[in-house]
Amino acid sequence: MGDDELEIASNIEDYRSDKLMQFNHQALVMEILRKVNEAGCHEMKSGFFNTKEDAIGNVHKTYVEDTRLRFIECVKSAKGVMMCDFDEKAKTKINEILESLKTLKTSLLTEQSNWWKSLTPKYQEQYFMKGQGISNSQAFNINHGWYQLYIESELNAYRKIVEELNLLTKRLDFYQTEDFVG
Repeated sequence: MGDDELEIASNIEDYRSDKLMQFNHQALVMEILRKVNEAGCHEMKSGFFNTKEDAIGNVHKTYVEDTRLRFIECVKSAKGVMMCDFDEKAKTKINEILESLKTLKTSLLTEQSNWWKSLTPKYQEQYFMKGQGISNSQAFNINHGWYQLYIESELNAYRKIVEELNLLTKRLDFYQTEDFVG
């Protein structure tokens, strides 16, 4: 075979690169924390629909992502990846943050439900017609202030969880002393 000829392997299905076979937990943690930082560096704003009309009059609606929810989901993913590294301090602190958030959610849902029950049937029907009704006492209606209060609190809670994850990486010497290749 000459220098400019290409040899094709006959057994492609069984080909595996040694590089692909290694799992590096440290690199995965680094990548997921990078994603968290990227998501957290944007303006935190709610999602919305952008409506544009093209040249022939067709209307196109596109959804602009809620950057608050994106950040929260990134932190949840990071927490999931790093869970196997949690020490007692991290477990305790993160559980305290999440329990506090759960208590706040219950309180806000109760306020929303009590407000709804205090309305007359006529007002309830008017709110339903505008898409602002409360049909489930276990979920927020995003058109009311209780949802916004909860999302802002949730965002702050997940920022605290990021702080705890970063402190955990410091306690683990930024993964320098252990080899996490599996």
